[in-house]
Amino acid sequence: MIFSISFAITILATIYTFLVSWSKRSLFNPHIIYWLVTLYTIYLPALFYSEALISDNYFNTIFLLGTLGGVLGLVLIPIRPAVLESKTPKNNKLHFIIFFLALIYGIYLLGSVLNIIYSRGGILSALIYSRLDIYLKGGITQGAGWTFIMLLPEVCYYILIAYSLGKNKITRSVFLTSLIVIFYVFTANTRLPIIFPIFTLTIIYIHKFHAHSIRSIFPVAVSVGMIFIMIFSVVGSYIRNGQLENLDLSFNTIGTELINRQDNQLGYYDWIHDLHEDLEDGEFSYEYGLGTFFYPVISFIPRAFWSSKPNTSSSNRLTELVYDRKIGDGQPIHTFHLVGDGFYQFAWLGSFLYPFLFIYIVTFMQVKVATHIPHGEYWQVYLLISSLPFVRAELPMVKLLLTLLTIFLLSIILRVTNKRA
Repeated sequence: MIFSISFAITILATIYTFLVSWSKRSLFNPHIIYWLVTLYTIYLPALFYSEALISDNYFNTIFLLGTLGGVLGLVLIPIRPAVLESKTPKNNKLHFIIFFLALIYGIYLLGSVLNIIYSRGGILSALIYSRLDIYLKGGITQGAGWTFIMLLPEVCYYILIAYSLGKNKITRSVFLTSLIVIFYVFTANTRLPIIFPIFTLTIIYIHKFHAHSIRSIFPVAVSVGMIFIMIFSVVGSYIRNGQLENLDLSFNTIGTELINRQDNQLGYYDWIHDLHEDLEDGEFSYEYGLGTFFYPVISFIPRAFWSSKPNTSSSNRLTELVYDRKIGDGQPIHTFHLVGDGFYQFAWLGSFLYPFLFIYIVTFMQVKVATHIPHGEYWQVYLLISSLPFVRAELPMVKLLLTLLTIFLLSIILRVTNKRA
């Protein structure tokens, strides 16, 4: 009964979100992200693979509360366009420091790809090694120091792409975006980062050059996007598992792969049930906000200075607690959706609050970038799209802190250069 009510509200909320998004010419927004990902990762797998758990009203209260939290987001947080109008400098020129840092990031992208090709002995060898195995057998426990160092140049690179589009330099924008895609094709251990830059540029291009046609484009874009994601999920799986030479894009193969994905990789509903049972049985205790307010902060401390630093990702900690495993053992980690992470932090209250907080945080980041960063359109949309995986895992608190830090640094650079000018 509770599951059916929650599912019905979710369907209605999704339809309402799409209708309002269509009326406001919003191709993508945090509300669409939350409802679509939740339908795909929670409700559809539950209906097809977890019939026995659907009748457990006590357990399914978690999802009803999460649904109500998402509805609260619809009530309190307006649906905005995917691209908000960014702050524009008076001379509408790109600061030389921004260009210089963007150039550094471009060199980093190209150099990383060339290094992998050289170390693997050729392009094909660089494409067919299983980067997922390497990540799960050690990479998952390593720090992200280099990624942190390159964060500011990365954002400057995004600003350069948006600036180029603003100057109608479409070819240049496509080229710069292609470098990001190529980089992730050779380095990503998950599939989504490969398509994030493509979707980002597409959304910005439509908003800039075809804004008056968005309402007619909207249903086509959604349909084509879903088909593309289904096909790419198969291609991306071959890439990250080092099996590109065995790629088969026949209709039967794609169908089989999608069914296998549903069966083997979309167990969030069951994983949340395991988490719920362990917490109810007292196998371990709630974190009472540590995963939201403490672990994101200490994630910035390098392991070189704190070798015993605990896992800062809720998914990693819960995988070890719920399934008695050690992260880095070569097996995939489990994620527990926002409602599961919220339940782990604050019990029933957390399941209600975390969907709302996700929508609020992602909207907050988008508005902050639009308000403070000139030519920040590409970064805005990239923040939106790259927040998609967090729905199935945890609140993007580290992303929020990094975004605020980057805005602060960029503001200092722009303020200093403006004063000197």
